[in-house]
Amino acid sequence: MYYLMFSRAQDLEQVYVENFTKIIKANEKSLEENKNLVNRSIVPSYEEKHFCVFMVNIQSLENKIIDLTNDIYASKADHICVVETWLDPKKGTNLQIDERTFTQASHGRGKGCATFSLQSRKMSQQRTVIQEKYQMMSMIDETNPDFQYQLILVYLSSNCPVSQVVDDLSHLLIPEMRTIITGDFNFDKKEVNALTVFLKAKMFTQVVSWPT
Repeated sequence: MYYLMFSRAQDLEQVYVENFTKIIKANEKSLEENKNLVNRSIVPSYEEKHFCVFMVNIQSLENKIIDLTNDIYASKADHICVVETWLDPKKGTNLQIDERTFTQASHGRGKGCATFSLQSRKMSQQRTVIQEKYQMMSMIDETNPDFQYQLILVYLSSNCPVSQVVDDLSHLLIPEMRTIITGDFNFDKKEVNALTVFLKAKMFTQVVSWPT
């Protein structure tokens, strides 16, 4: 009844209430039914298994950190992954995004990769591979013990030694673990090479199959 009365008002100045929260009482059967609906909800189990990874070729992280910080899609992600960071590995960096942990695998201009992970995520086994023609990062998200996954970020320069990439990647991969590989591979999606053959043999499925 209160809902109906409020919905009829055309202006806030037409509404006059006094201590109405003390007057409204919920029906006991309605409360019980609401409790049953909450107990049957699949939302909690979905949230436990939900994760969000954002990836972008940033083309100089220091010059784009403000854009990245204000990106509405990046801000919703558990892990922000960036490639072509252009960071000098010999120099320190104070790049930060609030409430996120910064990790990098840098190799100078036109190369490198990095992640900004929410500090609320429980991360382990963070490893990096830094070579002249390619850089990789690997980490395990253990936030949900029943839904752990490995995240691998890759940046390959043009004409990189793909067979060597496969060798290093095979050492990063954790058998029997749910794994996501993302990054910038710098070759056509239709190309068949040692890396594509390796990933297919490992039963990986290519989710993004168009230029981004």
